[in-house]
Amino acid sequence: MTMTMAKNHETQMNQIQTNAAHLSLKFRTKMTLTLFLSEDSINYDFSGISSHTECAAHTLQLAINDAIKTDESTKVHINYLNSRMVFFKTSREWSDELRQLTNLDVVMIIPTRWNAMLDMLDRFNNVEFYNAVHTVLLKVQNTNRPRNMKTPPIVPNVYDLKKSLELFKILRPMRDATDTLQGGDSQTSNCAILATANAFRINKIKAEFFDNFKKSLLNSVKHRMEPLFNKTEFILAAFLDPAQKFSIFECKFNFLI
Repeated sequence: MTMTMAKNHETQMNQIQTNAAHLSLKFRTKMTLTLFLSEDSINYDFSGISSHTECAAHTLQLAINDAIKTDESTKVHINYLNSRMVFFKTSREWSDELRQLTNLDVVMIIPTRWNAMLDMLDRFNNVEFYNAVHTVLLKVQNTNRPRNMKTPPIVPNVYDLKKSLELFKILRPMRDATDTLQGGDSQTSNCAILATANAFRINKIKAEFFDNFKKSLLNSVKHRMEPLFNKTEFILAAFLDPAQKFSIFECKFNFLI
């Protein structure tokens, strides 16, 4: 099937008569869209559009989870923080001590929501909360405990805080992308490419502790999302969105005389 769109401005059509615009995604996908223009119309072949496509938000979340599961340093740090959250959640005595220093509640990992892990990092990175946890756990370490009592978690330090801040900085763009894809303000097909391309800004982050994870995350997202964005419906939806148009594409025009 071929769709024909009438020209918008005669002067524009005169300027770009009979040329091809080659559009390639900024985040290095192999996809190329060619739009054929003439004096009277713009023709686009829709024959490649499929009747079913994967959920972009779910696909992106799978990519993030793949990277987290395969990076040992990330898993160790996440478990390290979560064990401290669990300690306060399961101890009434010490959770009461914590509430005397901060009104912020502990946030633990929820297996079915990877964003909960980011919420936990965000909470730990809060200066007030971090200082409260540090103070209470230091008190726990210096308190005589019954022999049958489990060994309390080690007191977190500034080094742990720096690692958490960096990991949160790396993962936050991915949360922004998934929030956009799951939001109700626009159609997913319109914003999927732009949201994912924006998430690739983590490539510019200088990572001291999680550089390997950052690279693994970028590769995982590219591996999972690239087949999705090679589909005609996603490309066309982004291009026809009046809020985006050429903004997420690198355009090259070949003028024919």
